[in-house]
Amino acid sequence: MVKKFLSCFVLVCLWGVCVIHAHQDWHKIPDRENSIHGKVDLQEAVIKEICASPVMQRLKNIHQYGTYNISHPLPAGKIYTRYSHSLGVMKMIQLAKAKGAKITLGEIIAALLHDCSHTVFSHATDPLFMGGYRNGNYQDKIHSSFLKEHGILDIVEKYGFSLEDILPDNPMYIALEKPSPHICADRLEYNLHSGYLSGLLTDADRQTILEDIQFEDGHWYFSNPDLALKLARVSLYDTLHTYGSPSSLLTGLYVSKALKILVDQKVITLEDIQYNKNDNEVWQIMLNSKIPEVQQAVKNILNVDKTYKIVPESQHDMILKGKFSGLDPLILVNGKLVKLTTYNPLYGAEFNRIKKFKESGWPIKFISLKASKNYAKNSTAIIMK
Repeated sequence: MVKKFLSCFVLVCLWGVCVIHAHQDWHKIPDRENSIHGKVDLQEAVIKEICASPVMQRLKNIHQYGTYNISHPLPAGKIYTRYSHSLGVMKMIQLAKAKGAKITLGEIIAALLHDCSHTVFSHATDPLFMGGYRNGNYQDKIHSSFLKEHGILDIVEKYGFSLEDILPDNPMYIALEKPSPHICADRLEYNLHSGYLSGLLTDADRQTILEDIQFEDGHWYFSNPDLALKLARVSLYDTLHTYGSPSSLLTGLYVSKALKILVDQKVITLEDIQYNKNDNEVWQIMLNSKIPEVQQAVKNILNVDKTYKIVPESQHDMILKGKFSGLDPLILVNGKLVKLTTYNPLYGAEFNRIKKFKESGWPIKFISLKASKNYAKNSTAIIMK
């Protein structure tokens, strides 16, 4: 009886220490945090507690570009994580509010949390869980359950918020999310950030874009068409050359194949991919694996540009299809909002050309016999069963 009492006492004490630690941790979060877009306001207690949570801290080791960052590393000193993206999207919402838009704290929280349910390697696991890149985003599918299962809902409920209040697809949160190709806070941030990383936008460009862009009556819009064009060109470039490129799509297929083998061999679990591990940890497991198929996948990822070539469609092993992510910003012209594709016919023609090209996809032929044998059996994706 005494032993049982002492055991319970120790457990209660340990729980208390953990609670105190968690309480202290979120109090250590600064009122503001630096981002490439300037200072991000974190003064609200609920924001600080979310930022201190394991869910958000994990995003510091989930890269925005997934495994594409392994095969095509960013220049030294540059890094783009899901955490910095999430802070940036929240910054965009705060910017809209500072310019007079009616933005609630719920929408600000939803902006911060909108990507927290990403798996390791982000969208590179969509072929694994969804059967392809064009079948929806796995992260979106699990977002609600993820918030409940990993303690985020418990945090926000203490401050009077419900699950619906923090979901990015809340129909009231039109500054945060809008259908493509419209600008929303999410697309605004990652195109500004990606443009900076690729050198397509200077610091001055990004600053003037943020000064010019407005959110009013449910729409993000520009007054300066040249700035709208600069941002939109980033979206077309990335659609073809970075996260929407054939190399990026292929790395996702190679990763999906390797992860399925590692799960089947019980080296890792689905929970590891979904939450328990981060990009660096899983990549190290792949690098250290002695399984021949995984070793081959790693070689393919590190040499992805040498594993395939673009060919006429009649000669293809696979057609790679990813989603079109081009932007069509609104511009205020003589008191009316006009689409950039209408205002600038040359951009409109390029926008439609790339959109049509993405719909038809890249016909590729595998150069490596091993790659062909492993991946050409399915013309669109590897399906997890």
